[in-house]
Amino acid sequence: TDSISLLDRSSGAVFTGDFIYPGPLYAFLPTSDLGEYLDGADTLLASVAETAPLFGAHRDRPPGVPTLGLGDVRDLKAALAGVANEQIDGEGVYPVSYPVNERLQLLVEPSYLQP
Repeated sequence: TDSISLLDRSSGAVFTGDFIYPGPLYAFLPTSDLGEYLDGADTLLASVAETAPLFGAHRDRPPGVPTLGLGDVRDLKAALAGVANEQIDGEGVYPVSYPVNERLQLLVEPSYLQP
């Protein structure tokens, strides 16, 4: 993939870039990999304080910077595992949309196109 997240050690804030932000998460693009997405979620969960604010690169509604928390990362991890294990149902044909929580949706390729 071609995205990074940055941790400000002095404040504990994480700038997540395109990894996680409110709205649809585009995990169907050519540079996306569901396994790497899951690894990224595990890394954040293991490396960041529970109270750390996560600032995404995109916003669902102005004004302000979109802020999420580790609960959203846990929800994303559960959705990624559910997609991989075919335990949750998605909607649509391409991309397939899976609910993560009330603020996040995961958009992925249909299972027959996933590596």
